[in-house]
Amino acid sequence: MALDSAQPHGIVRPSKAGAALYSVLVNIVLIAAKLLVGLLTGSVAILADAAHSFLDLSASIFAYAGIRTAAKPADEDHAWGHGKAENISSLIQMFLLGATCIAIVIESVRRLVVPGTVRVAWYSFVVVLAAVVIDIVVSRYLQGVSRAHGGSAALEADALHFSSDLWASLAVLAGITLVAVFNFQIADPLAGIAVAAIIGTTAIEQGRRTTQVLLDAMPDRATL
Repeated sequence: MALDSAQPHGIVRPSKAGAALYSVLVNIVLIAAKLLVGLLTGSVAILADAAHSFLDLSASIFAYAGIRTAAKPADEDHAWGHGKAENISSLIQMFLLGATCIAIVIESVRRLVVPGTVRVAWYSFVVVLAAVVIDIVVSRYLQGVSRAHGGSAALEADALHFSSDLWASLAVLAGITLVAVFNFQIADPLAGIAVAAIIGTTAIEQGRRTTQVLLDAMPDRATL
């Protein structure tokens, strides 16, 4: 993990790029675990969560690229520097969220119309519960690094992805629990729709924040 040693009293802090790279690695692990379990069990909810994590991976890569670009000094073509590259990265993440949301809704509705059989196993719960814990830890870590650097649009967007993934994983947990305990098969696609709703809400909130910055909007009066 890259560290920034330019701190008083010998205190070191993780670099923004290092934090973004860390989130990339975490997402790769989450995708592999969720995708494997989703395919083994046939759970559209878990596969939707895997798609969400794949989206998070794309977002983390964009965040990393945006942070690296924003760190470049001003030049002849960019007299004010490249700082807004982070915000553009965040905007791209928003569109990825929206596209994934639509895809999950389509598949979940298809499962409601043509029901499938979900085979919930013990490892389903292990993976989803582990994802919940990881989402909490990584989201707080990214928020902490962002605050340590005086705010980072890319890291805050990345943290928002992990926070939404947390709620998505909880929805999946509820769905597979209903399937396992009551054999309520319809709970799985319903959980998938819940995941899509969470992703959509995240996309809207992220888009609102990012466009305000790109348009140089004034902060809310309550924050002044």
